[in-house]
Amino acid sequence: MQELHPKRSRFDAQRLRKPLLIAGPALVIAVGGGLWLSGGRYVETDNAYVGADTVVVTPEITGTVSAVNVREGQHIAKGDLLFNIDPEPYRIARDTANGEVAAASIQLDALKQSHAKAVRDIETAQTQTDYQQKNYDRIAQLAQRNFSAQADLDKARAALNQAEGTLAAAQQTEREVLAQLGGDTNLPLEKYPPYMQAKAKLDEAERDLRVTELRAPISGVVTQSSSLLPGRYLAPGAAALAVVDVDHVWVDANPKETDLEKLKAGETAEITVDAYPDHVFTGSLDSISPGTGAQFALLPAQNSSGNWVKVVQRVPVRIRIDRQPNDPVLRAGMSANVSIDTRS
Repeated sequence: MQELHPKRSRFDAQRLRKPLLIAGPALVIAVGGGLWLSGGRYVETDNAYVGADTVVVTPEITGTVSAVNVREGQHIAKGDLLFNIDPEPYRIARDTANGEVAAASIQLDALKQSHAKAVRDIETAQTQTDYQQKNYDRIAQLAQRNFSAQADLDKARAALNQAEGTLAAAQQTEREVLAQLGGDTNLPLEKYPPYMQAKAKLDEAERDLRVTELRAPISGVVTQSSSLLPGRYLAPGAAALAVVDVDHVWVDANPKETDLEKLKAGETAEITVDAYPDHVFTGSLDSISPGTGAQFALLPAQNSSGNWVKVVQRVPVRIRIDRQPNDPVLRAGMSANVSIDTRS
């Protein structure tokens, strides 16, 4: 009985050997075939980061912050009031410009009245000159016949000269006033140069007053606002705070240039982020950069030196995320892993 057990063991081993000899190669072929079919299908990279539209809010005018209406991390809608710059200096500038507009209107009316008076003065002076000319001619004829004294002739000549001088002065005044009217005695107020200048100044003053209220350019979340406090002086272009649009995010990935030929816009992608490793986001390849990341660097690499070493470059691509209701919130700058299906 003791000799039967080794024989049975050898028999069982021989019986299992044949299926294993068949199943083993089949398994290897199946795994190898699967790898061959899927090999190169997916382009994967962990050099990827979440991006979002970020707008830095800067004032267009100088001034002191008078009120801050938002706080760090607050969700806001486009057009919401963020903060105010002290409007009082700009109210004064607007009122001054308003006064200049009114003064220009009064000035135009005065010029038109001055021109009308100059025309009347010319008519009066012309009448007086004509009279003095006739009087002089009459006395000159009498003087030729010795019927008038030389003193009377000299007096008539002086009166004529005075009348001609008055006429010339009236004509000069009329020309000067007409020139100020641009040659048009019916010049409308809107085309009067001093009025146009004053109106432009008023428009600028009203605009400056309007932009003392800084409103949200986009909907999103307020950030970098901790240093924005009442009393802070801001210059045009100075960063006051930023607004990040967390509802419209994407992923900027940097696959190797050797994978570029496999990629084309529209291919589907799966994304995971380190913050939510168990959640898979879906998306599609939106665009491929026309150059490598190094090409658009602030200081591009110089490869003309003798110690040049070839390095595989990275080509930036943008992945558009198809947001789903159950997707967690993505924040700009998060690290991501991307897998692009090149056969999709």
